[in-house]
Amino acid sequence: MQLSDVAPDGTATPLTSGLLEGNQRALDTSMTWYAPDGKPLLPYHPYTKVAQTAVVPGEVTRYDVEVFPTFDTLEPGHRLRVTIATSDFPHVLPEATQLGGLLGGVYELEHSATYPSSVELPLAAATSFTSTAPTALGCPAAAGTLTGTKLGPVKLGMTGAQARTAFPDSSTSSTRGRRYMDFYCLSQSGIRIGFPSPKLLRKLSRGERAKVTGRVILALTANHGYALRGVHVGTKLSSVGRRLDVGKSYVVGLNTWYLPPNGSTTGVLKVRHNQIQEIGIASKQLTRGRRAAMRFLRSFS
Repeated sequence: MQLSDVAPDGTATPLTSGLLEGNQRALDTSMTWYAPDGKPLLPYHPYTKVAQTAVVPGEVTRYDVEVFPTFDTLEPGHRLRVTIATSDFPHVLPEATQLGGLLGGVYELEHSATYPSSVELPLAAATSFTSTAPTALGCPAAAGTLTGTKLGPVKLGMTGAQARTAFPDSSTSSTRGRRYMDFYCLSQSGIRIGFPSPKLLRKLSRGERAKVTGRVILALTANHGYALRGVHVGTKLSSVGRRLDVGKSYVVGLNTWYLPPNGSTTGVLKVRHNQIQEIGIASKQLTRGRRAAMRFLRSFS
């Protein structure tokens, strides 16, 4: 699930997102935050084996999806859009043992008086806020550039330890359950970085493995403050042809990826419904040729 700020011209800026595994929908009421109307504002799911509950085909089932907190000033004429999907590579790519139970499924979203799907959205007037200096407990504002091998404070080729040092301690988010990816929190949307998995390393020569093992090979962001050769998140793919040679697409899950050349690196565009959702850079060494590029994209699971 993704929440976006949509401008009158159709440009969309991703604000935040969330996800929930169907069999982990059990709610811990003691840890959940509730809105004044009694509905879950920030649901808490135990994510334990004991809490698992099977999804019964054909039954209407309620899911309280945790969407990561964010803050946005909604300008006049702007709208909020909720995008719901059944997968999001590479965040929730299923393991091989889960695929059998997922193939061939049909998903329906209820939106009726009996089953009123909704979004719990706290609102406040702009006049109710005052400007204060940022504290050590908050996420830092996005800063820096996307150029060459560098995306903000992170650089391709860094070790994991170097990447973590590049961000303030308070900006570290988590791995979100992904073994070969770290997520860092910046205002509105963060930066995520990927490392080579054993699956990918097995396909490389000994010399290649020595160069990339444990090092950053992918850096992505959904933050509108960054641009890949002038192209920002929210831009329609059809409008960037003159600036980027996007080439052929790579379809992984529900997302479409493009890997345009970018000098010493490979540019990365994550696209859905003709709109750029994330931009970034990847190791040029590991994305040479279509087969290598697809292997690279599929390796973050």
